[in-house]
Amino acid sequence: MNPRSLIVFLAALLSPYASQLGATDHAYAIELAQYKSKVKATVDAFRRNYLPQMSAEAKAVDADVQYTIKETFGINAFARQHQIIMTSGTAVFFQWMAEAIVLGQKPRYQKCMSTYINALVATTLANTGAVEDHEPLHEIGSPITFFETEAAHDLACPKPSNGIVFSEREQAFIGITVGSSIDLLLLHEIGHEVLHHVDSRPSSKAESRAREQAADSWAAAAAGDAGLDVTKAVPAFILFAVADPGKIELEPLLDHPLGGNRCIAIYDKVIEHLRNNSAFNNQLRADGEYDAYWKTASAARQQLLALAPQ
Repeated sequence: MNPRSLIVFLAALLSPYASQLGATDHAYAIELAQYKSKVKATVDAFRRNYLPQMSAEAKAVDADVQYTIKETFGINAFARQHQIIMTSGTAVFFQWMAEAIVLGQKPRYQKCMSTYINALVATTLANTGAVEDHEPLHEIGSPITFFETEAAHDLACPKPSNGIVFSEREQAFIGITVGSSIDLLLLHEIGHEVLHHVDSRPSSKAESRAREQAADSWAAAAAGDAGLDVTKAVPAFILFAVADPGKIELEPLLDHPLGGNRCIAIYDKVIEHLRNNSAFNNQLRADGEYDAYWKTASAARQQLLALAPQ
């Protein structure tokens, strides 16, 4: 994904909070450092557990590139020659989205979290234009802080009396979805390196879209072949859908494929390669999860279809 894709349309999402990060603001500094550590740990685990099973080209890229995690609230991920860059803000966005999804499963919070997710998406899109027009940005915080807002009050959201504590199972889900989302972005950037997209700039928007689709396809196939189940990267899929929304006839004006189409294409490619991965399926059978996994995978695809452009 080139710098435009995440710097312009999503970096603004957390920019208001970056202004609050001063030399003496230890709370924000600690939070940024924690999320930077989370991104680094995910990247390290990916390199340790999955890259050894990937192609010679992927291994050569891994040996050649420097992985840089920037400690910033900006949301960004892109590849340059010999370098792959991600930010701590990327993990923040994924974390917020995952927490909202979990809270939205609880009947008492469902309406509030639906509103929060819509606000998160709407604010992202609004800030896109604000960045380009140099206008003030709209602030939004985590799902937990949403309960303190006027919007939550208007919705009569039940304010947690003792805060919100996620169960071990919920924490595991949040961790898996955030980690899978970081893995998917990382694989996409490795794909750009493997396919030599970083060697030159695209000559047209059509070529740019083709490169993005090729990096998506490479990433999805590599993940499936290595048994890396990025179908759980729900926050990343939402990110893609928000990135380039719109109608089909508008796609020629974009340098990225329409977000909803990207999600479905990535998902289908991952599933295709996971189905052909004997080791992955044998493990599902050994764990007694084969039928349930593929049933869930089919249902999840139906949900993704809602993101498809009309």
